[in-house]
Amino acid sequence: MGLLGMVGSRVLTGLTRVLVKRQPDLFDRLGSHRTKRFLIEPTDLPVAFILTPGTQSPIVRVSLVGDRPPHDARIAGSFLMLLRMIDGQLDGDAMFFSRALAVEGQVEAVVCLRNALDDLDGSVLDELASAFGHPGRIVLRSLRRACRAYAGSDGYPA
Repeated sequence: MGLLGMVGSRVLTGLTRVLVKRQPDLFDRLGSHRTKRFLIEPTDLPVAFILTPGTQSPIVRVSLVGDRPPHDARIAGSFLMLLRMIDGQLDGDAMFFSRALAVEGQVEAVVCLRNALDDLDGSVLDELASAFGHPGRIVLRSLRRACRAYAGSDGYPA
């Protein structure tokens, strides 16, 4: 993917590691699935993300959708829906059963990942924003405002 992919991978890996430092037991519920590769594929963007939680050093890689790197499980849906799920605004089970969210491969690993994220007090985005103090909270408020503005466009309530 070139320079953009390398920079994006470094930034997302760094943010994920900040999250793990603040929540060291975040991925504990994954158990044997900690080493799985989760392909997170926003269906409306030309990129995909591979999350490998690992132990204390998770890795996130950015790739072009057409490249489709090796993975153990795939989670796909619109970017806005995925973001709102990570933020705790949408129920992943409801999205899965309404067919708005596709899950393929090792579904058990995806369920464990969802349970790990559900265990957070607040949301992943709250935790990351608080790690960066006031500037992080400003960015998060703006992001949530944008999500509310566009929520109707993906068919899900604001």
